[in-house]
Amino acid sequence: MKENIISLDGKSDGFIIDDILQGNVAAYSLLVERYQSAVRAFLVIRLNTPHEAEDLAQETFIIAFKKIAEFNSESSFLAWLRGIAAYLLKNHQRKHRAVALGSADELEHLINQHIDENIHEGAELDMFDNLTICLEKLSEKMRNLLTEHYTLGVSLAELCRKYEDKHSTMTMRLFRIRQSLKTCIDKRIQQQR
Repeated sequence: MKENIISLDGKSDGFIIDDILQGNVAAYSLLVERYQSAVRAFLVIRLNTPHEAEDLAQETFIIAFKKIAEFNSESSFLAWLRGIAAYLLKNHQRKHRAVALGSADELEHLINQHIDENIHEGAELDMFDNLTICLEKLSEKMRNLLTEHYTLGVSLAELCRKYEDKHSTMTMRLFRIRQSLKTCIDKRIQQQR
């Protein structure tokens, strides 16, 4: 069923869209004004950060403007906008998803591979010393988390239950701790050269 919202200005969505298709590009601002709150709300409740929701909302309206000729006038314009926003959201979440390593064995393999490719003979002791110093700079909670997962082999599922976190939160936390260690070690190596 065609949704033909008529606002205080007396113009329906269909009328405004026809006006835009006839060349009155400025009329699009009426649709943006009419639906920006709904599109933002749709995105805000699905994202952690309001500025990301704002960016995606703006992108939604840009894409909708570019594809306005493809809009089916028998459909709801708001539903069409939400469809565009949902597509953008899905892509955004896919691109920004934390990549979790599968197991401690996989991590060990990657570390050993990196060492073999990048560390010259005799530098392993320096790397170990730097790792030890950088580990000491981490908070006790972060060190415990690393020990539990990588030394004791506590699974991500068990860590999530213990710390009452989502899987994605835990994998992101472990990723950030590893990045912090890498940054610290790299900085120390640069200072030693």
